Amino acid sequence: MADLRGGDGIRLSDVLPDGAGSRAGLTAGDVIVRFAGRSVEDFETLRRLIDERRAGDRVEIVYLRLGEDRTALATLGARP
Repeated sequence: MADLRGGDGIRLSDVLPDGAGSRAGLTAGDVIVRFAGRSVEDFETLRRLIDERRAGDRVEIVYLRLGEDRTALATLGARP
């Protein structure tokens, strides 16, 4: 089986209740390791990957929860 993880990822300390992450099922403590097929090494990498997208884009997020790989689809919303 292929390793879906990629980078070390970033641990979410909080998830906005009405945000794309929350709608995709992410919760505080999850570790995002891939976003839209690209490795997430740190917060700046994730920020850049999000900035490359537009509201309404649908992306796959690979994350760890309690050491288990999980995948979610998120539809990005408008940013303030």
